[in-house]
Amino acid sequence: MDPQVADLALRLAEVAVRNTATVISERIQAAKAKRKDSEVIAEMEEIISSLIADKNEITQIAQALEEKFVAQRISQTEINYVTSNLVPLIEKLASASAEEGDTSAQDSIALFKPLISEETLTVLQVLGFNFKQAIGEPLTELLRGYILAQVPNEPSEAAATLNQQQTVELLRLAQDPDAFARFQGLTS
Repeated sequence: MDPQVADLALRLAEVAVRNTATVISERIQAAKAKRKDSEVIAEMEEIISSLIADKNEITQIAQALEEKFVAQRISQTEINYVTSNLVPLIEKLASASAEEGDTSAQDSIALFKPLISEETLTVLQVLGFNFKQAIGEPLTELLRGYILAQVPNEPSEAAATLNQQQTVELLRLAQDPDAFARFQGLTS
């Protein structure tokens, strides 16, 4: 479960426990037992204030949960866009990369097409599938990794690589007695 959703659910449970009918009833009974009108009124005002504050907190929690779940849904317009543009794009890529007479790519696409239909995407979403988390985030990370792989190594990484190469060469040198003797002559 998402940590933010778990935190919101925990806060909601805490507010619910604070405001059970039994707890409020006991607070009212304790206030009435004081027998002083000013104390009863002050206690009742405090109970009402805490109930209003808790109602506001519940409203905030509900809004945060709604935002969290709305962010996970893809709209019908987005589903239509994906189904009408993704399949033709895949077909175009497959036909461009396939050799003449090769039908394996077309067969694979024919198997893949029903998975990208409006009905399938809608049913999966109704069942709770999170397309953005399952597909969008891994694609983002994949692209991020590709881009970072194109960036030259950091100086510290380059130094570590050179150090490893030096160690490998020294080990090779130690395996050849004549070369090792010449190396010792140079360094002493």
